[in-house]
Amino acid sequence: MVYFLENNPSRNITIFSQSVPNFVDYRDRTQSFESLIGSDVRNVNLSNDFARPDQANSVQISPGLAMRSAGHLVMGGGFLPEENTPGGPAVVVIGEHVWRERFDADPAVLERTLDIDRVPHRIIGVIGRHAEILGPCDV
Repeated sequence: MVYFLENNPSRNITIFSQSVPNFVDYRDRTQSFESLIGSDVRNVNLSNDFARPDQANSVQISPGLAMRSAGHLVMGGGFLPEENTPGGPAVVVIGEHVWRERFDADPAVLERTLDIDRVPHRIIGVIGRHAEILGPCDV
């Protein structure tokens, strides 16, 4: 895995993450990598009908991460192209510990709803606890 970061010496900024337009340019023009994946790590609030609200670590990723083929998923599927369009369906892959603690390891968790920052998301998968792709993540 390779991380691309930027700097801006004229503003004395030594390191910051890629802007979305720059990422899209790199992704569309790359000839050296099979694919590029953008990510955004942040804290979010989780809530649903069965558990109290909690803060959680969130990793938002762009399409291209092959979670299923890499063996990261405990159940469910990865993201579909139509799920990465503005106004597209809000979906989430939850961490295994969230599945166990918040949903009592219910095997019928797929297609249920989890609110992330008050926005309902349909659960499409559960990622294993040893598959922290971009660091510790809950969703």
